[in-house]
Amino acid sequence: MRTAFTEEYELDIPVASAGMAFVARAELVAAVSAAGGIGVLGGSAMPPALLEQEIAAVRAATDRRFGVNFIARFCQPEHIALCANLRVPVVSFFWDNPERAWVEELHAAGARVWMQVGSVDEAAGAVEMGADLVIAQGIEAGGHNRSTAATFCLVPAVVDMIAPVPVLAAGGIADGRGVVAAVALGADGAWIGTRFLASAEADAHRDYKARLVGAGPRGGGRGPPPLPPPGGGAPPSHPPGAARRRGRPRYGPAQGVRLGLPGRAGPGTSQPDRCRARRRRSAPAL
Repeated sequence: MRTAFTEEYELDIPVASAGMAFVARAELVAAVSAAGGIGVLGGSAMPPALLEQEIAAVRAATDRRFGVNFIARFCQPEHIALCANLRVPVVSFFWDNPERAWVEELHAAGARVWMQVGSVDEAAGAVEMGADLVIAQGIEAGGHNRSTAATFCLVPAVVDMIAPVPVLAAGGIADGRGVVAAVALGADGAWIGTRFLASAEADAHRDYKARLVGAGPRGGGRGPPPLPPPGGGAPPSHPPGAARRRGRPRYGPAQGVRLGLPGRAGPGTSQPDRCRARRRRSAPAL
């Protein structure tokens, strides 16, 4: 599938992996980028020295584009200077507006700046701030969420408000069907978190992944915001040694069939996906 997003960022598929703090580290980011999407590091809880190591690890594993994501209140000028000096291709922000000077510094270094929003008004504000791309997050999304509408209600409204600025849809998208639906509503691609969290490359505990894989359509819910509204907050600490956890089960890789990408069905893939994978393997060539 080709969209303005894939063309501008030289991607094979219109998919970005969400920059989830603690779990979206170099291994996951490199896997997504190598598979033809764009992987995004969760930089919010990383001190600059660790972030520099993670960026180097991504570049050692792939020559494709990638990004770094920050919750602005946990971001320091040193993080921005590091991303600018290392020529990180994409830097994204969420929850709070970044400093305008940060956007200007990143643009001057050649980076694209993305901003994630939960309303039409926030989308307009992001564009005014200088965002090159806007991520429209619906209430179905995991992690930090203060959206005002469901994904497929919010996305077309944001698209209409800020066109021709590209829009990625976020929230409740876990496979190729969801990506196609988002594009049909005017988005240029999808920003996907929870599905990638359940991948082998994600740096999350195996029990967390198992609960995600085992959850059905009613297995989730939206609780109170994990952070206070924009205006303050203390940064979390990145747990030492979190890069490698023992005893991780073998969940489907980031290149797996649940995103409609080349790959084989793995233990973390649902039964319907395994059936579809078997049908594809046995189908005659056209």
